[in-house]
Amino acid sequence: MIDQASNSPIPTYQTFKQLIGKTVNVEDPQGNHLELIIDEIVTGSAHSQDYESFTTRLKDTLPNRVPQGCYTFSHPVIGKQWLFCSAISATQYEIVINREV
Repeated sequence: MIDQASNSPIPTYQTFKQLIGKTVNVEDPQGNHLELIIDEIVTGSAHSQDYESFTTRLKDTLPNRVPQGCYTFSHPVIGKQWLFCSAISATQYEIVINREV
């Protein structure tokens, strides 16, 4: 899987797990920036040695700042990644990744 932000592979489950508690920069297509905190990483029922199925949950300090859509998420560990994000509450968001490894 290749992202549109940096043309590099989307990081693995183990890489995202390293970011729990860390702040990531989020940029929309218009160039607006904000920061979210990676709150937790939850594996899905299909997660196995050959298939990654996980949800990255993020939190914000202010409500309703990230409408559902694609954003560039960046951090030194993951680089720049173009990912789809949806709200699960006024201050919580999630990114779902499912893929063969």
